[in-house]
Amino acid sequence: MKRLQYDRYGGPEVMRLAEFEPPRPGPDEVLVRVRAAASNALDWKMRNGEMKLMTGRSFPRAMGHDFAGVVEAVGAGVTRLKAGDAVLGVARFRQAGAFADMVTAPEKAVVLKPVDLSYERAAALPTVGVTAYQATAEVRPNCSSRKPGFVRSSRSASRLVAPRRRAPKRLIGSG
Repeated sequence: MKRLQYDRYGGPEVMRLAEFEPPRPGPDEVLVRVRAAASNALDWKMRNGEMKLMTGRSFPRAMGHDFAGVVEAVGAGVTRLKAGDAVLGVARFRQAGAFADMVTAPEKAVVLKPVDLSYERAAALPTVGVTAYQATAEVRPNCSSRKPGFVRSSRSASRLVAPRRRAPKRLIGSG
């Protein structure tokens, strides 16, 4: 099996394709044959070393978090998924590993892939989908401490999440 990994923190030049032995799924984990994977800011920030306080300094490190594929095996305690299921999900934060032939992930981080969604599109959903959900789920109607359309985040200032307003029918200065 092959995976994209790095042996030290740095830019894209530290990445290499390497042979690896995928681990058997542990309790409450699934082993997935990856059909598509998606990159996001988390992947390159980890590779650059911007998150080393959370990820540690052990190498080599696998890359990639978001994936879509087919379940190959399940660990003890897995009840929602079975071998052969088409799924999408996210690898564990510290282990990563979605840029590989196979990846293990916790069952709770993997869901069935909708039949009419391609593997490529499904792989693009996990991180951005959860981010969007978390942003919109924090909007509470009838909450006097927040203005409609804004979300308070623990990591940043309020963000606008309301739909864009329609443009005026008449342009200024058009008569």
